[in-house]
Amino acid sequence: MRRTPSFPADREDLCFERGTSLDELIDSAKRRAFELTPLQVGQPGCVDELSHLVVQGGITNTLLKVFKTNDPAKACLARIFGPKTEEIIDREQERRCVDYLASHGIGKHIYVRLQNGQLEEWLEGRTFEPPSEMMSPDIARKIAHRVAALHSLPIPPFMMHTDGRKGDRNGPVSGSTLWPQLWKWLQQCRDAVSRVHAGDADYAKSAKILIFDLNAIEKEMHRIEAQTSSFRSPVVVGHNDLLCGNVFLFEDGSVDFIDFEYCAATERGFDIANHFNECVGFDCDWENYPSKEQQIDFIREYLSVVRYQTNNNSEGCAASTSDSDVESVWEETQAYINASHLFWGLWAIIQTVHSPIDFDFFSYAFRRLSAIWLPQFRLP
Repeated sequence: MRRTPSFPADREDLCFERGTSLDELIDSAKRRAFELTPLQVGQPGCVDELSHLVVQGGITNTLLKVFKTNDPAKACLARIFGPKTEEIIDREQERRCVDYLASHGIGKHIYVRLQNGQLEEWLEGRTFEPPSEMMSPDIARKIAHRVAALHSLPIPPFMMHTDGRKGDRNGPVSGSTLWPQLWKWLQQCRDAVSRVHAGDADYAKSAKILIFDLNAIEKEMHRIEAQTSSFRSPVVVGHNDLLCGNVFLFEDGSVDFIDFEYCAATERGFDIANHFNECVGFDCDWENYPSKEQQIDFIREYLSVVRYQTNNNSEGCAASTSDSDVESVWEETQAYINASHLFWGLWAIIQTVHSPIDFDFFSYAFRRLSAIWLPQFRLP
């Protein structure tokens, strides 16, 4: 039985100590897990009785499973935030989002928050590999229902963008954070380019980003922003990062979402389109992109639950949806496919410069931003 999410303790006076190697970081994570989680409650022992596994799949943070060597079922997850990720993630906003979702029974239990990470419950189950598995009919239906439940929550004011403008470019957008975030990241990319100097110790790494034509990207941003705004997509509580590693299949067959670092008020079309994009994985094999039929089936399931919850259907069944309504939302999501490419392309440029994680952020940025010019993703 899953634990109901609860509000974590805050220990910002403590941190995971990075040292100069991964081994030192692992030792620090074990000590914090021993001190601050239930791994040792009521039992004598010492930190040397704990083991660890590096959890694969995280490309923003370092993830470690810490567990009792003689009782692996007693485990927690240490999430150590990546260096300088506060430049792309508002950690205070993330914490408030997690607390808000916990109040609605969404998310995992977090034991304690530290300066540069947190200790979380270890979930028994699995994520999806290959990513295309998320589009198998039974799984896609479950995911669509959970997306609908998330989108049906009231939007708390702190999740909204406060100045009511899209990146200081266009008119009101009812609090969506999407375009303000994208314009902010574009400026951070320009700032990163301006700091690239021959002779710097990390020049070989940072100079890669000079290949990106940020002026051409900005031109596309204006075009895509205008296209998306014409659809007036409803603003919802969006997860905004529903890749295969953040969709969790529990042992009882239920599905839920984890890792709400990018959760914010955003357009419905963006959150759904972004999930479709993530079904091809980090390799961006667009030939395996969900078919229109698969997307239509997903949206139909999504809308049936949204309408059931909106209408408070007392019969306990999903509400019916018309073909025209489903087609309309499908067209809306198509407009946001390239907004998703922009989101993760700009994000990956920034990560190319800052992240120490063993992932080819440069190639990923290139694949996502190049996709904007692919015929199948361009609206007329």
